[in-house]
Amino acid sequence: MASVGRDFREYEERLSAQGFSLDGIQVEPEVDTASAIIMSDVEGNQIAQFHPGAMAMPFREEFSALQEAAEVLLIAPDDIQRNAYCIRFAQQNGRTYFWDPGQNLPYFSAADLIEFLKGATGLFLNDYELALFLDKTGFSFAELTQQLALLIVTHGERGSSIYENKEGEVTEIEIPIVPPQECHDPTGCGDAYRAGFLTGYAQGKSLLTCGQMGALLATYVVENPGTQNHRFTLGEFKTRYKEAFDADL
Repeated sequence: MASVGRDFREYEERLSAQGFSLDGIQVEPEVDTASAIIMSDVEGNQIAQFHPGAMAMPFREEFSALQEAAEVLLIAPDDIQRNAYCIRFAQQNGRTYFWDPGQNLPYFSAADLIEFLKGATGLFLNDYELALFLDKTGFSFAELTQQLALLIVTHGERGSSIYENKEGEVTEIEIPIVPPQECHDPTGCGDAYRAGFLTGYAQGKSLLTCGQMGALLATYVVENPGTQNHRFTLGEFKTRYKEAFDADL
């Protein structure tokens, strides 16, 4: 579910050609699509300029039907009012939802962050976001893991950790990276990790397998310039998964 502007046509054709459903795309003909310019130094430090454009427009009523039909909801960075709308929808309807606050973290109050955790199945954060989340809420790491069933933390080239809370007992599953054949661009690998993880989760895979699927999909992104230029068949993915983890998918 996303809003786009009058400049969407070329990208619409690209998505349609790849078989994506566009039912969740809301077109706002009076404004442009949201855009970001990100400048990175050699150490990976970034400064971003962002124009919200169509992202600032409210959801229309028909989008509730899409949320009701979804098996698992991933609430990712968006306009903060829209984020709040989606989270409250999930909470009020008892839906399974994962939250990826990402770049929105600095804009939420501590009260917002604590409220939005209620009812969440899982929370996705990277190292920096985890430190910021703890600082803003005042939670210790142990206290945060008690707030939800799953906490997934990515560590860049050091892999990722999945913390599972079962009736107050928290266990950690460590997921290594899949070494890339070549490194072109890490931008977007976090989104790819979440896509791989949640695909496995929706299919009822073990958390170990979900994390490994996320790690492999992230590597495909790192190996290609740009965020959406990776390609593979299901068979190729399964073969590479077997090679990386010595297990069948």
